[in-house]
Amino acid sequence: MDQLGFQTASSVARTQGKNALTLQKGQVFEGKIIKFFPNNTAALRLGSMNVTARLEAPLSAGEEYFFQVQQNDGIPRLQVLQADQAALKSGSADQAETAKVLQALGVMNNKNNQAMLGMFQSEQLPFSKDMVQKGATILQQANAMNGAGARLLATMNQAGLPMTLQTFQSLFQVEHGASLSTQLQNLEAQLQSGNAKTMSQAETSAVANLNRKLSQTMAMTNIESFSKTDTGNKLVQLMQMSQSAHAPQAVKEGAMTLLQKTGLVSENFGSAPWLSSFKEALMQPENRAILQNLLPQTFSAQNGVSVADMEPLELFRTVMNRLTLAEGEAGRQQLQQLLTLFQNADGQSKQVDLSSSALRQAMQMIQSNEGANVTTAQERQALTVLYQGTFTNESANAGGMSTIATQLSKLMQQIGMQHEASIAQQSTTSNQQTSLLSESAQEPLKQTLMQYMNQLPTSVQDTAETLLHRITGQQLLAQEQQGPLQQTAIQVPLALGNYHTDLTVQWEGRSQEDGSLHPDHCRIIFYLEMENLGETVADVQIQNRLVTVNIFNEKEKPDMMMELLQPFLKEKLAEQNYSLSSINWKNTEDETKHHKSVYESYSGFEGVDVRI
Repeated sequence: MDQLGFQTASSVARTQGKNALTLQKGQVFEGKIIKFFPNNTAALRLGSMNVTARLEAPLSAGEEYFFQVQQNDGIPRLQVLQADQAALKSGSADQAETAKVLQALGVMNNKNNQAMLGMFQSEQLPFSKDMVQKGATILQQANAMNGAGARLLATMNQAGLPMTLQTFQSLFQVEHGASLSTQLQNLEAQLQSGNAKTMSQAETSAVANLNRKLSQTMAMTNIESFSKTDTGNKLVQLMQMSQSAHAPQAVKEGAMTLLQKTGLVSENFGSAPWLSSFKEALMQPENRAILQNLLPQTFSAQNGVSVADMEPLELFRTVMNRLTLAEGEAGRQQLQQLLTLFQNADGQSKQVDLSSSALRQAMQMIQSNEGANVTTAQERQALTVLYQGTFTNESANAGGMSTIATQLSKLMQQIGMQHEASIAQQSTTSNQQTSLLSESAQEPLKQTLMQYMNQLPTSVQDTAETLLHRITGQQLLAQEQQGPLQQTAIQVPLALGNYHTDLTVQWEGRSQEDGSLHPDHCRIIFYLEMENLGETVADVQIQNRLVTVNIFNEKEKPDMMMELLQPFLKEKLAEQNYSLSSINWKNTEDETKHHKSVYESYSGFEGVDVRI
């Protein structure tokens, strides 16, 4: 999956190269002299940035040199690397010329170091003696002696990350590996397909423990509200609205006509004679099995409910309000049985032949982008209620966190995104308090992976290790960057019904005294790949609590849905003391590419000279 919305390792390198460059003592880079100032100070051009530094030797304006940082306090001092400049600038230098460069750095002249030097030069990356020496060993062990590997090393050095093979592999998985949701599914499939008869006792125990923890994690990725928004449940919700005791009359009428337009119900649906016939159909012995499948225990003897004693409208509302379709094929079959009862109420005995494609066509008929089939105000009101029910996300606790936000927070803990921080916190917690925590709360998936890694069957170890690297890599890249702007990124796997994807959220804003982002002025960017809409980026910009939303997607703008939901969004924002300025849908390819480049390099201050 294209990591359009995630600040990957290479995007971090591009960001730092453009906006937040920090040169370290001993580092080497190529720069061009632009202008001289008094006291041996000069303006240099380094890539796309203007920098100011004090030079140790008289040089010529307009020329390019390789500089080495001698001191980085205040205005750092730079020294021209004592080597043949032609050799340094040559991307195709022969071994003799490369040897002069390595000698100037104080690095051993061997094939690996020669290859590393060539890659740093071709990629125009600042490098150091340590990066050449350790980098060559790391890239060789990781089988990544190429430009992409060199860029990852530069990212590690620039971010101050340990120059180790494990750090490199972790960042590599985020940059080039499969999505987190895919890796979780792959490991789950491998664990469940293993042959216990061929495993040792230790392997069997390790597989069982990891599989149990992985199953817990996968269960937490399911966003409940999305599991109830498939086509079948939307149709059921329209049926419920059409006869609701609480819905306004206009909404009830709109839901009724929308259902009739699908062709799945007759014109008599919901009338008094039809409701009486529906009750008679439910009481027929041949339909009892259908009712028990749709609503097990609803009319069982122990709850004292008698179908015969209920009024037809009351009975219909009871059936519809207690009905929740299962997911996937099972839900489609339940809906088919329900529509069969509806046909019996119309005096028809033929069973409904309802395919998945027919279900989609039924909803597409009333959910077309232009809303051509939604012709009345009542129908638009009914659809508004339907959409708003889809996006309900109420507060789940006294702290004001919504249901989904609370779920995502727990999921991050379950995966192990705060694993190391939790260990540090537990070390300051009394043994009595720690004992009150459940085992699952104390042990996230990351810890379980590390604990049982060496005991797993060889066929599973590679997949488990890849997942572990992926989690660690995301932890490294999610670390907040200090300075005038604070940046934080998270990525979590989600299951939207039967569709698995990753959600990425990035925050940027100024820090408050308590370390949190200032809520009046910040930027939040969401990236999500969805089953129908595909890759979607929502760029939310907040200035003085005024919210502007830019949505980037290659599909055609869903005018009707946006029109119906915008008042709902404005209302929910107002409850949090925010005002909605505008929502803009941008779907041209050029705008998407432009946004991608902006998004990957949004940190820091562009166009600002930096002293090095």
